Amino acid sequence: MEILERVWWRLDRALDPGSIRVSARVGGLDALACGVTTVVDHHASPSAIPGSLALVGDELGALGLRSVLAYEITDRNGPDGARAGLEEHRAALAGTSATRAVLVGAHASFTLSDGTLFDAAALAAEHGTGLHIHVAEDRADVDDAVRRGFRDPVDRLARAGGSGIFTPSALEKIYACTQGVPRRINAWCDLALVAAFAGMENTRRAYAHAIRERYRFFSYGDAMLIERAA
Repeated sequence: MEILERVWWRLDRALDPGSIRVSARVGGLDALACGVTTVVDHHASPSAIPGSLALVGDELGALGLRSVLAYEITDRNGPDGARAGLEEHRAALAGTSATRAVLVGAHASFTLSDGTLFDAAALAAEHGTGLHIHVAEDRADVDDAVRRGFRDPVDRLARAGGSGIFTPSALEKIYACTQGVPRRINAWCDLALVAAFAGMENTRRAYAHAIRERYRFFSYGDAMLIERAA
């Protein structure tokens, strides 16, 4: 919570249309330099919500990058901010293309009211897209869900209409490997999704190559960058 309140949420609030464009351009150029051609951006700019996803998508598109975009819906900036986040998705979902996809984004469960979480899940279902949400990145998220009467954030999400992607047996194996530690859960789930997308053999080959060539792995919480060591 401390790093959110003292760093990330302050940075989010400082973003305006100009800085959104520049950050998207710089991030896109960094991605291209690393050989990345598709960027997934879970964006947040509570002081400049309307049109923000279009700004990001336009900048990435101008660089020849494909994009998967979502805005971070949350109640931490009041009900008006939550509604603006929902409306930003409606506008962005009307502008998808072969090179620009849009998911419905939401911040962690502990910053969402029941109504906002339900509305986000319903919006995703309405448009046949996914719900991109922070889950159990910190113990505070789990504790909040339990205080609300749910087993955990995943249980709360499921009851709001979010679809589960892991079977009960898979969840048991994830817990056995992580012992319920939030950051370990994130790492294992991310790896499982990569393997499901790319195939287990391709994933193993990629990691074996990265280890053999002494690549460095950088984790930024919501994404990972692999870079060849100097």
